[in-house]
Amino acid sequence: MQNLAADLGKKFGKSKAFQDEQLFDEITKLTYSEIGEFLKRYVGGPEKLPFNEIFQLVGVNFYPEQINLELSLGFEQSAITVTQVNGKPMLAIGNADELNEQGKALGFKNGDVLAKFNGETIPDLGPELGKFINKHQTGLVEGNMLSISVLRKNDAGVESEVELKAPVKKVERKKRFILTFNESATPEQLALRNSWLKP
Repeated sequence: MQNLAADLGKKFGKSKAFQDEQLFDEITKLTYSEIGEFLKRYVGGPEKLPFNEIFQLVGVNFYPEQINLELSLGFEQSAITVTQVNGKPMLAIGNADELNEQGKALGFKNGDVLAKFNGETIPDLGPELGKFINKHQTGLVEGNMLSISVLRKNDAGVESEVELKAPVKKVERKKRFILTFNESATPEQLALRNSWLKP
């Protein structure tokens, strides 16, 4: 890649631009015909990269999507927003449609400002917040009661603290592009993997 970038830099530069439709051909001339075929199929064409085949060469399993059952505080990142309360930024429910089943069981509503987890006040936005959320996330026990207090406005616009409670349960979490090492990798796969991963 470094040689290719250098060669392209010599042929083209600040004073001479390349034509977009000719770039793949130029790269092919400077490299190999297989590179040109690859670019036409997977970069310029509609085909998706064969990730599974590629990773199998180095003894790595590739899963485009995986659904796991996990314990949750009730919300995904896509459901959260930041709002101002008395001049201070705080986490709030911004999109209740993105709540998982735990969040629906708790009864979160759009606009709810997160105030406490199990009676413990949520710290201000900053380094301590991540540690706080992680502590409560890892402390979840299936079947135990989860309490999250929120600041919620009533129909008259008056804000008060409301405690939401529900038993902890596992929810489906979708993860994409999962990679794991193949424990049954062949010596050939391991050798290629080592040459790939080690500097």
